[in-house]
Amino acid sequence: MDRAPMETATRTHLTIETFPLFRIAGNERLSAQYRAELVRARVRRLLDAHGQELPPVTVEQVLGATVVRAGDEILITVLEEDVPEFNLNHLSPDERLELEAEVAEAWRDALEAELARGAYMRTPAYHRIAWGGVLLIVLVAVLAHRLVRWMGSRYFHSPIWSVKFLIWALAVFLGLKLFPASQDWAGRLYDGLLHPFLLLGAVVVGTLAASSVAEMLAHRYFVALQKARQSVHLSRLGLRLATLDQAARVTVRLLFLLAGSLLYLTMLDVNLGAVLTGAGVAGVAVGLACQDYLKDMVGGINILMEDHFGVGDIIEWGAVAGTVESFTLRTTQVRTMDGRLVTIPNHELRVVCNHSNRWGRVDYKVRVSFATDLGRALAVLTEEAEKLAGEWSDRIPDPPVVLGVDELGDFGPCLRLLLRTAPLSQWEVRRELNRRVKDRFDREGIEIPVPQRVVFVRTAEALAQKKERVRV
Repeated sequence: MDRAPMETATRTHLTIETFPLFRIAGNERLSAQYRAELVRARVRRLLDAHGQELPPVTVEQVLGATVVRAGDEILITVLEEDVPEFNLNHLSPDERLELEAEVAEAWRDALEAELARGAYMRTPAYHRIAWGGVLLIVLVAVLAHRLVRWMGSRYFHSPIWSVKFLIWALAVFLGLKLFPASQDWAGRLYDGLLHPFLLLGAVVVGTLAASSVAEMLAHRYFVALQKARQSVHLSRLGLRLATLDQAARVTVRLLFLLAGSLLYLTMLDVNLGAVLTGAGVAGVAVGLACQDYLKDMVGGINILMEDHFGVGDIIEWGAVAGTVESFTLRTTQVRTMDGRLVTIPNHELRVVCNHSNRWGRVDYKVRVSFATDLGRALAVLTEEAEKLAGEWSDRIPDPPVVLGVDELGDFGPCLRLLLRTAPLSQWEVRRELNRRVKDRFDREGIEIPVPQRVVFVRTAEALAQKKERVRV
C-alpha cells in the first residue's frame, strides 16, 4: 500500500456513498483525507465481496487500539486526534479505552447504516428506481433549460450559456451519483468542475451584492454631504462631490472584485503565498503591459486631487468640447453638443480648458459702422449690459467691465466689454445680451455692419477693347 503524504493534522467529513457520516482527524503520518480514502476503499471492497450478506460490524481491541471492523476487514481505528476535546495521555488506561469505545460505537452505527444503504443500492429493485430518477432528472433539466432560454431572451438578451451548462452538469452529476459504480466519476465531476463552478457563482453573487451595498452607502454619503450645504448643487463643491461619488463607487467595486478573487482562491485551497510570489515575479511584465492603464490611474488621481474638472463641467480638449458626463480613475467621458459620447484616457488629458471652474466670463464684442457715434454706441451698450446684470443678479454677480473700442477692423470699430458670470451661465448670458443689444441698436439707429462685396461685370465689347489696347 502507498504511504500517506506527510501533512499537518486536519479534520474532514467521511463520506462513503451518499451523505457525510462523521468527522475524522489526521496526524503527522496519516492525513485526514488519506484516512477517509482508506475507509472508503475498505467499505466498497466489503460491499463488492459480500453484497447483501454483510458480516456484522463490531468494535474490538486490536493490539491496544480500538477499531471498527466487519468480519476480517478493519474499517477504521480510533486515533488520539479524533477526540481533540480530551487529552488521552492524562487519562487512565481504562478511561481511555472507554472513551475510544464510545467514539468507535458511534462510528460503528454510522458505518452499519451506510453499509446497509450501499447493499440496497446494488439490488435490481434499487436500479429500477435509479433509472426512474435519471429520467426525472433529465425531464427537470430540459424544463430548466427552456426556462433559462426564455428568461435569457426576454430579460437579459443573452443565451446565458453558463447557466445552461451548469444545469446539465448538475444533471449528469446527480445521475452518476445514483449508481454505486459511477459514484467515483460523480466525485471527480464535482471536485473538478461543479465545486469550483458553484463556488465561483456563490462568490460572484456575494461579491456583487456586497459591492452594491457598499456603493449605495458611498453614494448616500455623498448625497448627504450635498444636502448638508445650501445650493451646493450649483457650486464648485457640488461638482466635486459628484465626481468623488463616481470615483469612490468605481474604487469600491474594484476593491470588492480583488477581495472576491482572493476569497475564491482561498476557498479552493490555493496557496496564496505562491500566487503572490508568482505575481511579484510577473509584476514587471504586467507593469510593462499595463503602462497605459497605470498612467490613466495616476492621471485620474491627479485630476481629483488638483480639481482640474468634475462631473458636470464643460471642458475643451483639442477638438473635443462638451460636458463631463462620467469620470473614473481610468477614463473621462464627455458628451459633445451634437450628442456624441467621447471617452478619453485620463493620461492624455494634460492640457484641458475648463469653462465652468468657479466662475465664467462673457467676452462680448460687437461691431458698429464707421459712421456711428462711438460714444453714444458705448453708452447704449453699457446701459444694456448693466440692465441685464441687474435683472440677472443670480447669474451675473459683478457689474460689467467696458473695455471700449477694442480695434478698428475692415468692417468697422469693435466695441468690447467683459461680464463675469456664475459657472455654466456664460452662454445663456451671451445669448440674452445679443438679443437685447440687437433690439436696442435697431431702436437707436445704430448700424451693425455686414461684409459687402462689389462685383464688376464686363461685357464682351469691353473685353475686346482691352485686348486691342494690349496689342497696341
